[in-house]
Formats: sequence, structure tokens, C-alpha cells
Amino acid sequence: MSVYQVGASLFSSNIGSEHFVGLAGTGAAAGIAMVFYEWNSMFLVVVLAWFFLPVYVSAGVYTLPEFMAKRFGGARLRIYLSCLSLVLYIVTKLAVSIYAGGLFIKLALGWDMYISIAGLLLITGIYTVMGGLAAVIYTDTFQTFIMTVGAVVLSIISFNKIGGYKQLVHRYMMAVPSVTTNVTSSCGRPREDAFHLFRDPVNSDNPWPGILLQSSIGCMWYWCCDQVIVQRSLAAKNLSHAKGGSLLAGYLKLTPLFFMVFPGMISRALYPDVIACVDPVKCQEYCENPVGCSNVAYPKLVLELMPVGLRGLLMAVMLSAIMSSLTSIFNSSATLFTMDLWRRVRNHASERELLIVGRLFILLLCGVAILWIPMVKSSQGGQLFNYIQAVQGYLGTPIGALFLAAILWKRMNERLYAVTWWTRVDRKSQTNRHTDLTLQEDDTLSESSQQTPTTEAGISRWQRWFNFACGIPSSTAKIKEAPEISIAQRRSFLLETSKWRGFLNINATIGLVVMAFLIGYFH
Repeated sequence: MSVYQVGASLFSSNIGSEHFVGLAGTGAAAGIAMVFYEWNSMFLVVVLAWFFLPVYVSAGVYTLPEFMAKRFGGARLRIYLSCLSLVLYIVTKLAVSIYAGGLFIKLALGWDMYISIAGLLLITGIYTVMGGLAAVIYTDTFQTFIMTVGAVVLSIISFNKIGGYKQLVHRYMMAVPSVTTNVTSSCGRPREDAFHLFRDPVNSDNPWPGILLQSSIGCMWYWCCDQVIVQRSLAAKNLSHAKGGSLLAGYLKLTPLFFMVFPGMISRALYPDVIACVDPVKCQEYCENPVGCSNVAYPKLVLELMPVGLRGLLMAVMLSAIMSSLTSIFNSSATLFTMDLWRRVRNHASERELLIVGRLFILLLCGVAILWIPMVKSSQGGQLFNYIQAVQGYLGTPIGALFLAAILWKRMNERLYAVTWWTRVDRKSQTNRHTDLTLQEDDTLSESSQQTPTTEAGISRWQRWFNFACGIPSSTAKIKEAPEISIAQRRSFLLETSKWRGFLNINATIGLVVMAFLIGYFH
């Protein structure tokens, strides 16, 4: 794939309906602080293309859990990371995307939310299943263009409506709903630091040390160690195209403040009774969510301000954002499940079987994600983007730290070996299980991180299941691994001319300077 296709696919895979709905809603509720996560992406895509990607290509892997297996040996980490990634896809991407999409369609067309979700999943699933990764990237390129144009149009109309940036600041700070509760004097009022990125480290809703660490180490998992994102970069023609595509995505990630957050804040300023509602009865009446209606800020703006023709354009923007996110999740999830999990169940599965299993697994993911929607709807005070960052912070940060240490520290090995005490061959040691739980230096893989425990022939049925859960093969089973990328392919991907290397390095420096300027201006 070329520079533009990689960059557009990276951007549209990240920017989905959860950003248009969630980021605008967070801006309406609490100001611009959360946009730091978007701007710091410029730094992280540079880290991905200049640091992580050459390592992945040199390792010759198709999935990132596969890289962990090659790095540490065995299969425990590979299976664990595959399962954890799938859980993260469900609770932070798939469920959030279909909820945001269903919410927008419900407000725009008046359909039942779950009927809207079913239609959305059906359309998206068809061209994902039929076309594979190539179809996903080509549609992402087109959808990125639609999203960008539509977001620019709505932003211009919104600022014209409110009278410019100064009027936005004034009217936003005065945007208080007419019906409030008597809990505190600040109930329903905007935060005094709403137009600042860095907030008080003790008494604010988003302390700046936490945001700084979470947006760096925590989001490193998303941009540098997540199958959905890295798969796009690996599809580039060569490393120069991957770097250029990453920079393009980084520049596009500097725009959400102007095209998503500010429109959300304008929506609150124009419709405070709806967007800023705090009374549960009124919120239930306005948006059928008693914890708050900030998530309807962007759809409300689209439906109220846009003329009929442009309203259709913004409908296309939202649907494009939804479908681009869903296709990316579907394709990457199917790859993870079939390559890292299903091959361990069916050692000699054919390509056709893997294809069918991947498609069926997509259906299972959709069902589980729909069941998770009520949790998304009610969490974090109804602020969708806060929910996303909270879950990613808890689960994604350790993964990012693990990948970073695995690449930077040669002596790091898999110190989870002693946890698998149940599978040890020595029956006598299995009877004293409590002593095996103590992690001593002798129990670790100090001599070699490439060892894989073996099991004897007469193991129990329970132990067989435990072996499978921990990714420990039996002595006779032989896993049919995916074909490795050839050395010639790896070398051709990593080759760069000095001209393009210098051009890309200069552009990366410019992008980081622009990011630093924006952060300094809005700090």
C-alpha cells in the first residue's frame, strides 16, 4: 500500500464514531483536556514507524502475539496477549463503535437503536468478509476523505453560528441548564479550566501527570503494539511508505480539537438544557440516558445546524467513521483468533477452514459487543471517551510496557514460568503446590528464555485443559505455524534511500514541533 493509503487507513481505523460522539461529548462536558490524547499520537506514530516497525518486520511475524512468542519462547504470552487483545477490542472498540453509531442513527432517523446496530453490522460485515484487508484499506482511504470534508464543513458552520472563538469561550462558560439539582453550587456549570490541557495534579478531573503518562505509555499499546494499527503499517510497500503514512496520520490527528471538540463545546453553548442536563428525569427525557446527554452533542449539532443536503453529507461522514472502525476491528480480530488461537486447536487447519472460522468469529464478537452496550452507556457519567481511556489505561498500559521492555532490554525473559507449577512433570512437586507458588530465582528462565515445559503421556484430563489454557503443547502435538516472511521480503521492506530517509526525518521533526506548539499554546 502507498503512503496515502497507509496514512488514511491508520487515521480512519482510529477515528470512528466514538470520536465524533465521545470526544465531542467530553468537550461539551469538561472542556479540551482529553484532546491531549489525540495530539500525543503524533509522537507515538513516529515511535511506531521509526522504532517498533523495523523490529516487527525483522522478526518476520504476522501478529504481535506471534512476536512475543518469538521473543520469549513458548506460547503462554502469545495466547494471553491474543485473548487480552480480543477482550480490549470488544469493550473499547467494537461495543463503543456500534453504540455510538446506533445512537446517531437513532437520533437522525428515529429507528430503534438495536435495529440500527443490526443493519450497520450487516453492511459492514459484508464487505469486510468478502474483501479482506485490501478492501478495508481502500474503503478506509475513501472514508477518510469523506470524514475530513464533512467535519470541516460542520466546524465552519458551527463557528459562524456562535460568532467565532471568543464567543465560544464566553458562551460556553455561561452554558448552564435551566433545571439543576441542589447538590452543589457548581452543579451543571462548566469547569473553570475547561480551555486548558494541563490541569491541577490533585483536585482536577484529569490531573496532568496522569494524562501525560497515560497518553504516552498507555497509548503506546494502541499505536505501537495493537494488531489493528500495526497491521496497516505492515501492509505498506516498504518502510519509507510506512513512515510517510504514519506521519500523514499524525498530522490528521492534530485536527480533532477543531473539528470535534470545539463543535461539541459549541453544541453545549447553543443547547445547554439538552447537552448539559444534570437532572436524571430530564436527561432520560432528552436522550434516554439518566446519567447525562453529553454524547448527543455532535449529532444534535448536525441535525439542528446543517441544511438538508449537507445533513446527508454529515450522515455519510458518521456512517463512514463507524464502518471504517468496524472493518478494521473485524479484520484484525479474525486474524488474531485464527492465527494465534484456532491453529492451536486445529493443528492442520486448511486455509478455507481458517477463513470460515474467522467469519464465524466475527459474528460471535458482534453478539458479545451488543451485550456489553448497556455497560458502555452508563459508565463514566455517560462520557464515552472517558470510558475508552479508562479501560485502555487499566489494560493497555501493561502491554505497552511489556513490548517496550522486550525490545529495549535483551536480558528480559518470561518470568511467568513458575506460575505454571501445575503442569510440571515431577508428580512429587505437584503435591506441594504451595511451595511452587513462591517465585525464586531458580524457578525462572535464567538460563534460557526459549524453554517450553513438556508434559508426560499420562497426564490428567484437567491438566490437558490447563496445558491448553497456558499454551503448552503436548509432547506429540505439532502446531502448523503460519509461513514466515522470507528474508528477502524483509530486506526489501527495510531498504530506504538516503534522500527519502532525510525527507521523512525532517517531516517527523516538523510534526513534533507543531504538536509541541499546540500543546504549549493550549496548556
